[in-house]
Amino acid sequence: MCTKWVQVDRCKPLLGTYVDIHLAVDVAENVNRDVLIAASETAFSRIQSVQDLMSFHDPESELSGINRDAFQHAVPISPSTHDVIKTALDISAASGGIYDISVAHALVQKGYLPRHAYAAGRSYVSADWTAIKLQARSIRFDANIMIDLGGIAKGYAVDAAFEGLLQMPIPFTQIIVNAGGDIRMLDWQDKDIVLRTPARWKRTRFVDYTMQNTALATSIPGHGSPSSRILDPISHTRAHTNRAHIKNWLGWHTQKSISIFADRCMIADALTKTMYLAPERTDLLERFNVCGAIVDINGRIEAI
Repeated sequence: MCTKWVQVDRCKPLLGTYVDIHLAVDVAENVNRDVLIAASETAFSRIQSVQDLMSFHDPESELSGINRDAFQHAVPISPSTHDVIKTALDISAASGGIYDISVAHALVQKGYLPRHAYAAGRSYVSADWTAIKLQARSIRFDANIMIDLGGIAKGYAVDAAFEGLLQMPIPFTQIIVNAGGDIRMLDWQDKDIVLRTPARWKRTRFVDYTMQNTALATSIPGHGSPSSRILDPISHTRAHTNRAHIKNWLGWHTQKSISIFADRCMIADALTKTMYLAPERTDLLERFNVCGAIVDINGRIEAI
């Protein structure tokens, strides 16, 4: 006997990408589509809240307020932004600075992030994540720096939406929250999924793989937009440029993608950047209880 579901699939532009939410409930539970639509709206609202707090592009966001004032004095910080920055600093410490959110000024200089009015006339110094001093309810900078949460906040937003759905009194059969490749899913571990390979002359290939955990993030630096590029926090150059890339009319595209499987999308999101810069740091996989896969431009997969 085939199981039947009531389901909804909805999509909205958020976080600089498209966010898809799929919800399904066994038809025997007597949950109608209106309930699922309302649940998805609540999930989208959680994602919007994260965007409002942590967007570098929005000069009125909490993150922009931090970048404007934290060198002058301690700035109050919301619990959500605190959680994201704390996780980022934990990964920075574990990786020896390979992952570093203080690279924002270099991203602005290269045109990958907007130059806001509050930054005009300021002389930014070459510093790193150790200049970020996070307290229980505030943050300050010991040096004149800016931070960007673009490499971790998207994963956090996916987690926030997913966990909010889990808290609802709805017996979901399936939940999928997908923000441009940052994905968290209910009851999907050990099932087949599809990983995207890097684009090759406008053609994107897909390869089958087994889902290793409930959250997945994939990075293909240079794919889609300049903001997807990964910058080395020490040299301030793009990760693996020149011979590791091909160039076509769409721009620079890397010859490999990296996917990280974790129990939280925030961790997976940040570690895709870290492991792309330092694939030899397999100790970080054990440290954060994650695993990963590298896919090259020909669709070959290597587990890491």
